[in-house]
Amino acid sequence: MDPNFPRDLAISASSGDGGPAASSTSSAFNAEAQTNAIQRYGIAGRVWEAAYILLRYFHDLDSAIIEPPFHLPSGPITAIELGAGMGVTGFMLAETLISLGRRDDRVILTDLPEVCDLLRENLRLQASLRLSDVRVAPLAWGNLRHAEDVRDQVASDGRSITHVICSDLVYFPELLAPLLRSLLHITSSTSPPLVIISYKIRSLVKETAFWNAFGLWFAFEPVLVRKEKGWARFGEENDAYIFCARRRPDSLAWAIPESDEALLAGQEAQGTLTGKSDDTFELLLMMDLE
Repeated sequence: MDPNFPRDLAISASSGDGGPAASSTSSAFNAEAQTNAIQRYGIAGRVWEAAYILLRYFHDLDSAIIEPPFHLPSGPITAIELGAGMGVTGFMLAETLISLGRRDDRVILTDLPEVCDLLRENLRLQASLRLSDVRVAPLAWGNLRHAEDVRDQVASDGRSITHVICSDLVYFPELLAPLLRSLLHITSSTSPPLVIISYKIRSLVKETAFWNAFGLWFAFEPVLVRKEKGWARFGEENDAYIFCARRRPDSLAWAIPESDEALLAGQEAQGTLTGKSDDTFELLLMMDLE
């Protein structure tokens, strides 16, 4: 089954809040553009809700009211987006970087090989990005060769991956293990990149398994925003989170299980074959209820 065309697919275009997403990149992502893309590319042709949350986060760079802010180092960054779909998140990030005069930064948008055509089409429409280094590369989740090709290309240019961006990717149960596997492939270096994930809660019963396994390999925390009554979760009004994560140092020596079931069950994590899970996500949910 094509993961972008699940049975009984019935989706329509989304819309942002008129905030930072309403930039010079947005004309390629309006309702008409999404409707046409959905017909051709299914799920990949829609801008999903958590993408708009991530756009706000990128827009508020180094804001005193955001913790942790999206900090940019003095040197160039190389950001990889997984499951880029329409490309709005990666394009907005690239536009923000170029507006800051950061012409040495690179953004690589990845998705299934057939979706890369959509990304290239939309990239050609982004006049504001003609001076930026934005690239498109195939990376099917769980495909080690694709991940190695991306890593090798970055390394051949004397660069290293500094950021991995995931925008609203945690949804279908059958894709949770392949997504985690690709995250592990991309971050398996001596200097693991920062992983930024926007996530909208849709079905905790189906989605919690990903976070229980993810937390074994990655230490992660939610982005918070300062409000009049104190700190709150960034995106809480939309049942969404933004997580910032890094590989646990010990995990770089662990074997990655070959089977999806073993990976989600926590086998090989902490260097043992026994099943296990991490409770970070569940603790965060409990804190939200207090």
